[in-house]
Amino acid sequence: MGKLIRKLRYPLALAISAGIFLASSRATVPLPPFPGSDKVAHIATYFTLGLSYINVATVGFQQTQIPRLFIAWFATTLFGLSDEWHQAFVPGRQSDLMDVVADGFGAALAVFFVVAIWQRGKPQQQTNHDT
Repeated sequence: MGKLIRKLRYPLALAISAGIFLASSRATVPLPPFPGSDKVAHIATYFTLGLSYINVATVGFQQTQIPRLFIAWFATTLFGLSDEWHQAFVPGRQSDLMDVVADGFGAALAVFFVVAIWQRGKPQQQTNHDT
């Protein structure tokens, strides 16, 4: 499974990015009928995109240094910013800075999720209580 994730990391990130771009090109996107559903959709979408960019940046979720995670977060958030700019030119759509905030938050959740998974896999340090 690990080899497959590494092999598909670029096509997966590209496919998710393209799906977001195509959805943003539509005049309307159906959302669940509850308050804040737009922001929840942004957070969930950019969490998923963030995971795919982390997969690219860390070469298949291999434990790595924090700068690669920051780069993945930044790239995901920058994509969200460019997507909002793109929406400003789509008839029937409008751009919203709070959507970019939700996108960045979703990407940050992806980073924290991956770090938490990595921390679970680390061997625990044993302390010597025999004093």
